[in-house]
Order: sequence, then C-alpha cells, then structure tokens
Amino acid sequence: MHEKLYQTGTLSSVPLREYTQDLVRQIGLGSDVLGRNIQLQCDIAAVEASLDVAVPFGLLVTELIVNCLKHAFKGRSDVGNPGNNSDNISITVLPQGENLCLRVADNGVGLPEGFVLGAAQSMGLQLAASLAMQLGGELQAHNDGGAVFTTTLPRLIV
Repeated sequence: MHEKLYQTGTLSSVPLREYTQDLVRQIGLGSDVLGRNIQLQCDIAAVEASLDVAVPFGLLVTELIVNCLKHAFKGRSDVGNPGNNSDNISITVLPQGENLCLRVADNGVGLPEGFVLGAAQSMGLQLAASLAMQLGGELQAHNDGGAVFTTTLPRLIV
C-alpha cells in the first residue's frame, strides 16, 4: 500500500479512484477471486485524498473486502462452480452532500440474524469501525441482498 502511495509522485494528495482500484485489484489477486468466480466491482469518485487519510482509508477498504471474501459466500453450494457468475462484491465511494460515502456490499449469505456491529467479536470489523471513526464516520451494517457496510467519510476529501 505504501509503495503505491509513494509512486503517485506527490505526497500531498492521492487520486482516490486509481488508488482504490489498484488496491482492490491487489486484494483480488491475493485472494484468487477469479478462481473463486467472485467479481470485485468499483465505482469510485474522481477526487483527491490527502495522504494522512489515504492510508486509513485503504486499510478500511481492505478490511471490509476481506471480511466479505471470508464470510459472504461461505456455505453456499454454488460457490466456485463454473456456471456461477453471480458472486460479487461492490465497492463504491461517491459524493453524499459535502462528504464521500463508502459502501462495500456483497450478494452473499448476508449478516447473521441479530447481528450488531458494535458487538461484533471480529477483530477485522472492530478495526474497520475504528478506521471509519478515524476518518470522521461511523460504520453501519445491514442486509440488502447480502451484507452491506456503509460510512460517510468527512475527512477524506482534500
């Protein structure tokens, strides 16, 4: 991650779209999403983020995607089947008022019944909630055809 930031040529800001797309691509390669028939889809606003928030943002996105990869499609009988092209994880970062909104959603099995984000025992989700707070947001989770994690990020835009 740090290598990608340093390759931008400037340490004052990072093009968020390119940074996020490259990060998602690296996560996909490391997680064998092609072999698992999982598609990672990005819709990222063309904005600049300061370096001091790009790092926690990258960590937040990584934690949420890895959580989806680990849990979203577990227990489904059609996962990994060549005819199954429907498993996907979408990552969006789009304007919402004067802020940006991060949304990471999958079309997997969804969150367990009675799931409460604040009571989650997962170290990854606890870290993700903490990173969202560091960026001025509050991580929310709900089901909508799979698990959906959202937060507004007031500190993200330069």
